[in-house]
Amino acid sequence: MKNIKVFVGSERLKDIYPYASRFQVFKFKVRCLFRKFLQMVALGGVVSVVIAVSFFIGRYTKTEVSFADNTDSFASKVDVLKNEVIENIAKCESGNAPKDKALVVYDNNSRGTLKGKNIASIGVMQMKVSTIQHFWKVLHNEDISNYDATILALDNDKAKALAKEAIFGIEGGVFHWTCANKDIINQVTFIKKLK
Repeated sequence: MKNIKVFVGSERLKDIYPYASRFQVFKFKVRCLFRKFLQMVALGGVVSVVIAVSFFIGRYTKTEVSFADNTDSFASKVDVLKNEVIENIAKCESGNAPKDKALVVYDNNSRGTLKGKNIASIGVMQMKVSTIQHFWKVLHNEDISNYDATILALDNDKAKALAKEAIFGIEGGVFHWTCANKDIINQVTFIKKLK
């Protein structure tokens, strides 16, 4: 229903609704008023929901800053990351074989990186005796016998500990494992930068 606005000078007198009865004009005005009322209720509802949500978020979100034991927790988190890298390598190299399997795999030197063929990779970390001896010499500055290197490789915990020391303590230590793919190398590089 279109209305005609009547002005006298600059003052608005009233609206005229041609071809409409008084009841139709009344219904039209009530509908307009009801529409405005619903718009205001919806706006008020949105504002109240926003206020309620911000109140609950502010009430239940507590920010606590703790500076005590910051170095211990950081060091333990870095250690967890290192252990994840070692576990990933063990899973890739040997399927994280249990200690009682005494896993020994003979390498046919297909990549041509070894001095000969059929050199044994031992234990969960699939380390060769010469690799263990090299790591032990660099890390502890002492020689280790073939027997002790073999026993160390067959003990999962000791082998993982030596691998962890070698990977994160010797430059290029991670490249002694065939499973040292780009992701693992990037993880090792990132963890070394955290120190």
